[in-house]
Amino acid sequence: MIPVSPRQSILRHYLNRRETFSTKREQTARRARRISLARLVFFLLAAVFIVGALGKFFSAFLAALGLGVLFLLVFIVLVLWHDRVLGARDRFQLLADMNDEAIRRMERDWAELPHLGVDPGVAHHPIAFDLDIFASEPGRASLFQLLGTVGTPRGRTTLQQWLLSPADASEIRARQGAVRELQEQLDWRQQLQLHARVLSTSSTDMEKFLQWAEAPPWLSKRTLLFRTAQGLSVLPTLLLGLS
Repeated sequence: MIPVSPRQSILRHYLNRRETFSTKREQTARRARRISLARLVFFLLAAVFIVGALGKFFSAFLAALGLGVLFLLVFIVLVLWHDRVLGARDRFQLLADMNDEAIRRMERDWAELPHLGVDPGVAHHPIAFDLDIFASEPGRASLFQLLGTVGTPRGRTTLQQWLLSPADASEIRARQGAVRELQEQLDWRQQLQLHARVLSTSSTDMEKFLQWAEAPPWLSKRTLLFRTAQGLSVLPTLLLGLS
């Protein structure tokens, strides 16, 4: 029996996970298509019976209307179920993609890995690109690309700062301890990564909101405008009192 190296074992594990999540994604997609068809059928049935009852095309008005409402309720349930199944399908796709990227990362297949952009300030760092800490263009090898499993802009910024800024010995030991603790918890790590990727779909809006929330109050520096706004806020009350 040929011994399997740790690297081969890990690679095989990622391959199995990619296949598993891809299969679940296809199964969930087929279920979503069946629910979509059933949703259409029940919508048409609800429309026929409700319109027929209101148009007096059925002699049993209450029975026809009751069936129409029942079919409409089933349609609403199917819409909600369909939405949940589509969400599950998308999550399985993301999990399959994450394991595929892990395989590409282990094989150093840089051209097939998604390019991770860097913050504007990083681009002017004196050693950022000379030492291949970051890639200047897609398909280029870099340490950031090798480690880059972060899924949110805030996470990418934090990792960039860690790679460019030295840490003291106690901080390094703490980070290494966290790595050892999480090393065997692949399911938990990928679930966390999954949530980050789902959030990243609206990350631009979230970043803008955080910038706005953390910025100094805009109105407080404009005294005249601030006083005018205060005065206008009591104007409806005064008008109501005068009327």
